[in-house]
Amino acid sequence: MHELSITRDTPVPREKLYAGWTTPALYPQWFCPKPWYVSDVKMDLRPGGSGEKTFHGPNGEIFTNRGVYLEIVPNEKLVFTDVFTADWQPNPDFMFVTIMTLEPLPNGGTRYTARARHWTKAARE
Repeated sequence: MHELSITRDTPVPREKLYAGWTTPALYPQWFCPKPWYVSDVKMDLRPGGSGEKTFHGPNGEIFTNRGVYLEIVPNEKLVFTDVFTADWQPNPDFMFVTIMTLEPLPNGGTRYTARARHWTKAARE
């Protein structure tokens, strides 16, 4: 499997982390490292619902990511992919499936894990 994975423990409650991932107005506030930024965030949060966002780079780069949600468990799990776009249309420029989980910690914080699974080693790289 060609997977990138990150796990972090944070003092932030999982409801707040989930809101950051699922609220279009909050998403641009945290997702990209500066000087990159995100705009035009759209989220239809349901299995089969589409998502879209545009990333902007410091040298005029523009990358629009479109996909669909595969699984949603509020405050616990999001699974989404760019293999399809709205209405299950195949995406010729697909790259990954993401599995994001939020586990509660005893101190009220959250263990955040994100896994991005790619079809090829080159895509992962």
